[in-house]
Amino acid sequence: MGNNNIYYLAQKKSNYKNHQYRRDRFNKRRFLIAVFLLIVFILFIYFIGFYNRIVIVRARYGELVDGFTTKALIVRDEQVYYSPVSGNIELNLTEGSRISYGQRVMRVGDYSLINHWAGIISYATDGLEDSLGFESINELTPDKYNKYKRNYKQLVNGNYLNKGEPAFRIIANNMYLVLQVTTEEIERYWLNEKVFFKAPDIKKGLIDARVVNKMVFDKKALMLVKLIPFVPEWLNNRWVEVEFIKNIYRGIIIPYKALFKQPEGEGVLVYNTNNGKIEFKKVKVLERTKQGLIVEGIEVGESIIENPSSVDYGKGV
Repeated sequence: MGNNNIYYLAQKKSNYKNHQYRRDRFNKRRFLIAVFLLIVFILFIYFIGFYNRIVIVRARYGELVDGFTTKALIVRDEQVYYSPVSGNIELNLTEGSRISYGQRVMRVGDYSLINHWAGIISYATDGLEDSLGFESINELTPDKYNKYKRNYKQLVNGNYLNKGEPAFRIIANNMYLVLQVTTEEIERYWLNEKVFFKAPDIKKGLIDARVVNKMVFDKKALMLVKLIPFVPEWLNNRWVEVEFIKNIYRGIIIPYKALFKQPEGEGVLVYNTNNGKIEFKKVKVLERTKQGLIVEGIEVGESIIENPSSVDYGKGV
């Protein structure tokens, strides 16, 4: 009798556990379904209430820069003087100072090195002066462009200089930048066109330059520009990070997406904040850049609908 009762209780306990397991699994499945439906509902509300909501921006007066940031290769019109003797050196001029013909530049042992070119003095070399000289610049190719490696050396007082080693450079007032661009981009420029540069290490603002050569290859191109002012900060640089600027446009700015096409032409949807009505205004695009459009036909401060596809134009907001 007792054994039967014990067996019966154990059997009941096993049935209870199986029932509890099935109920927990059902509740878990029901919970996951509820979470899934909640996510679907939230996404539905987002796409209906937010994704398609009207975005309004103010037409503003400002400037747009037509340009891009890139790494540029520096080429200088320079001459390297090699020491005819060996010995410890004594520098007679300050790095970066201007020098005229016939001045003593340095002593190597008991031998004086006299300058034979007028320009700017530098006691630094990187081993690329011959391969990147002004006379060989037209031999540049996109394959060579990124393969130049510097062997930079800066002489100071007391250094020992071997016979035949570079002693100093004389740089003329000519400095050039080489930029690698696409063939489509280089077609936007013409020879002698005035362009501009900005650089993080140059605090004088815009640097004027002119396009002096265009070298077009298969899918890449090299553009050679001459800096109109000599940049002394780049006396010993070979690569520099710059913002290259074709032009700076000023006027009333709107986003690209705000341009709305109607049978009567291109324009924008203007939202009247007083009565909530929407009006189509035809505009003339004066300039197009990657940052936006310069237009005429609207006033500064008008409310422009940036995403006209979100509006069923003609039926209000």
